[in-house]
Amino acid sequence: MTTSVIRYSPAIKLIETQPPRWDALFQVDRVPPWKVFTESVMNTCDRCPLNSAAGPENCRLCPLVEFVEITLNAVNINTKNRKQYRENS
Repeated sequence: MTTSVIRYSPAIKLIETQPPRWDALFQVDRVPPWKVFTESVMNTCDRCPLNSAAGPENCRLCPLVEFVEITLNAVNINTKNRKQYRENS
């Protein structure tokens, strides 16, 4: 059985060029050091009916974004962005 290396795939090229999916953590541009909180926020955003149109404009009035912002401000969290979190988790 021989295996071949795929040199070019339109699907892989599309995935590589797409920006990360937007969520409440992107909106506030902070990620707390609490894994359960962070994953819960991301999972909630994944289930949002507006997820396919997520972005700065559509998410700015979201109650979850407001909750995350208030929570992180209350405990003075100003940590790495979500992209770094995803790369390290």
